[in-house]
Amino acid sequence: YGEIYFRAWRDSSEVPDIRTTIEDDALQEMMFALLHVSRPAMSRSIKTVLTPLHDAKKTPEVETMLHRMYSPILWRALS
Repeated sequence: YGEIYFRAWRDSSEVPDIRTTIEDDALQEMMFALLHVSRPAMSRSIKTVLTPLHDAKKTPEVETMLHRMYSPILWRALS
C-alpha cells in the first residue's frame, strides 16, 4: 500500500488539491499514528506503509514534504 500512496502523491503534482488531500488526510494521519500508537505491531504496520516515502527522502520534493508533514506532529509531541 505504501507504494500506491507514494505513486499517487508523486503523480498528483499537476493537481494541487489532490496532493493536499493525500498529504493531509492520509499521509499526515499515518505519521501521527506512527508516533502515538501504543501497540508495536500497529506501529510496524504503519511504518511499512510509510517506508516508500522514507526511502525517497533524498529527493528534494519528498524531503520537503516529509519535513512539512512531520514538523507540526513532532513539535506537538514534545510538549
